[in-house]
Amino acid sequence: MTTQRHCHTQATIAVARKLAERTRVTITTGRPYQLRDTNGDPVTARGAKELIDAHYHVDTRTHPHNRAHTDTMQNSKPAR
Repeated sequence: MTTQRHCHTQATIAVARKLAERTRVTITTGRPYQLRDTNGDPVTARGAKELIDAHYHVDTRTHPHNRAHTDTMQNSKPAR
């Protein structure tokens, strides 16, 4: 989400939509949810965490930049 420069709301909705779809498929098929890597191969919980840490970690420069941008945008919105 951070590489596509989505705002917090867009990122939250995208994650919620994907989670809802995975939940629906899990319930309708009756199969337990299985963690998979980017190639679709099953992985353990530890393997999934390692994959996330290695490939999907938000670098330390991005966090302050996004917070600064968000603070600026929130401060510039008119009060309701």
